[in-house]
Amino acid sequence: MIDSIESKYFETHQDMHIELHEGVNILIGASDEGKSGLIRQIKWNAQNRPQGDSYRDDKLDPKKKEDKLKATEVIIKYKDSGTVTRARDGYAGGINHYQIDNQEPLRALKTDVPDEVQEITRMKEVNIQGQHPTEQYFLLADKPGQVAKQFNKVAGLTIMDDAIKSINSQVRSCNAEIGVHKKGIEDRQKELKETEWVLKAEKFAKKLEQFMHKAEHKKIEFQELSENIRLIKNIDEKLKEFDDIGIAKIALVRLCDQSEALSNKEDQRAIIQNTVEAIKLVDLKLSDSSDTVEALTALKALQKQKIFINKYNEQIEIVRDLLVKIKRNEEQHKIATKEVNEAIKQHDKIRAETECPVCGRSGL
Repeated sequence: MIDSIESKYFETHQDMHIELHEGVNILIGASDEGKSGLIRQIKWNAQNRPQGDSYRDDKLDPKKKEDKLKATEVIIKYKDSGTVTRARDGYAGGINHYQIDNQEPLRALKTDVPDEVQEITRMKEVNIQGQHPTEQYFLLADKPGQVAKQFNKVAGLTIMDDAIKSINSQVRSCNAEIGVHKKGIEDRQKELKETEWVLKAEKFAKKLEQFMHKAEHKKIEFQELSENIRLIKNIDEKLKEFDDIGIAKIALVRLCDQSEALSNKEDQRAIIQNTVEAIKLVDLKLSDSSDTVEALTALKALQKQKIFINKYNEQIEIVRDLLVKIKRNEEQHKIATKEVNEAIKQHDKIRAETECPVCGRSGL
């Protein structure tokens, strides 16, 4: 996994380079010669531990500029992955970064390790165990359940459980969101039902407005016809004055000239009579719908309701968009569930075919 380790100004290692071999590597030396420091170099490179600057060489004087410029470095070559360099100097705001091979440096932020570095090192706390008096021996002080969990993590057996927990959490979140949106849709539908009368009233208002225009025209025609009737009555009164036959003959000559006009007046009179009946019907309808001023006031109120309905229509469109998103989430959930089931089947198959390296049993 690790081919070589190189460090500068890390604890007692001012300039160290060591090559490792496949299998077990054993380091032998007296106390306080840097054996545990080598483990801490691996942790600092892979996990950004320890924090602070206590790992820097004690011989470096923090008050001297030339010592501050000397960077503490740990360079580890990981087999088949790449080379990771962890470096930091003694200046605040100075060198403090990771570098993979010869690429651009990656900033080290607090305790976080860049994802690119984690993909190369692939090391966690369980992979690095020291023998310092303040540290517990690997797995010996843990309970059986905790030891089993550690082995499951190393073998990758917890991936499925973690994936299922994550998917179940997302499903619960989606279901909760679906419930909220469904409740919102039901509320909007109830509100729409309560305002259905507004659309009917709007149609009635339009018909009423058209009827008022027609009534105004009929009123003008009625006034003209009433004037014609008045003229005809005046003519009748004048004819009554001609009692004498002789005078009547003289008047007859004059009336002959007006006979054609009178015949036309009779036709107009019939039209006037029909118009009067129509106006009476208009008056009845106007009496049922109150006066014209109230009708206009109601029309303005209906126009305001129309604006209110338009806003609700916009909200309905938003809800419809949310329904589309919900359906997409449900489809994604089905796909994810199918993938998890396939992974579980594959895991059970591998588990049934794999033998335990200790007892030789399979299907555990």
